[in-house]
Amino acid sequence: MIIIGILGDIGSGKSLLAKQFGYPVFNADEEVTKIYKADKLCFKKLNKILPNYIKSRPIKKKELSRAILENKSNLKKIVKIVHPLVRKRMRKFLKKNYKRKMVIIDVPLLIEEFYRVGIEFDVANINLVDVQNIFHQMEQRTLVAAYKFYCNKDLTDAHSAEADTNATYEVLQAMLDKYQKTEFINQDKEVSVPVVNDMEKLAEFSKRNNNKKIHNSTKIFQALRIFVNKEISELIKGLINSVNILEKNGILILVSFHSLEDKIIKTFFKLLSENNKISRYLPENIKKKNILKLKEKKPILPSEKEIKINKPSRSAKLRYAFKISDDKNFEEEILKTFKYLIDIENFSVKL
Repeated sequence: MIIIGILGDIGSGKSLLAKQFGYPVFNADEEVTKIYKADKLCFKKLNKILPNYIKSRPIKKKELSRAILENKSNLKKIVKIVHPLVRKRMRKFLKKNYKRKMVIIDVPLLIEEFYRVGIEFDVANINLVDVQNIFHQMEQRTLVAAYKFYCNKDLTDAHSAEADTNATYEVLQAMLDKYQKTEFINQDKEVSVPVVNDMEKLAEFSKRNNNKKIHNSTKIFQALRIFVNKEISELIKGLINSVNILEKNGILILVSFHSLEDKIIKTFFKLLSENNKISRYLPENIKKKNILKLKEKKPILPSEKEIKINKPSRSAKLRYAFKISDDKNFEEEILKTFKYLIDIENFSVKL
């Protein structure tokens, strides 16, 4: 029996995809709902550890959410009770369908979810198949592979100057034939036909997405600059102060130039604009009052035209948010979220 696990975030289309196979499907989310509704053992255990919240059956999602919001350590307690029950139902499902050629496991819960709440998850006896990794290894992006794909020929004397030069030329000719009428959509959603028999246009197109390796000395200098200037701490303080100062209905616009800055800004916006899910496997959170509102979750990137005029802009990412509330009770949560980064910068944590 082949077991296919379909993983992904909420709303990513896992359940829809699972149904397309036409084989039995184990839907973890549906099983959790059934457990909360009718499982006596689950109620008994949760009632014992959370008597002030879980008082009657069926277990109400709002009660669980309130228990977690008021004391985050309750999350770990709930997970330790609910997850084994889900796994037990999964084993029954597999046993029932053991004669089937294939079964589908629709489960949003990844191993990281266990780790996040401090539960060790042993994968020693589990075979994890990374299909993408197999694809990358089997369909290698080498001249030998390109010669076979575009010209349907085996490259002999690979790595010899003459053979590689001739093969490269043949691959280019084959590309021109294959893509001469193929449209390309860039990041600005502009449509073009870039692979044409024109050296200037080919040279320009082949420079796109050319991720040159950053020199190590550049990375070292950047790290020293960040540390000496306390850029992480200053950025976090600046974000907090900017929201406090900004008037309601104002727009907060931020431009970052490296991934660490952008990740901090992205997390900051998310904390103040989303009713964060405590766990994919647990009930929805009680809605908190959002301070910011995002119209676009993805950053705005410079256009190719702008990069041509201003090359330093190629690493820039712009994010913006609207302030919709004057609530100022968020600083503690922000500092707690970024505490580890701040401690490293202040030498409070041993690396």
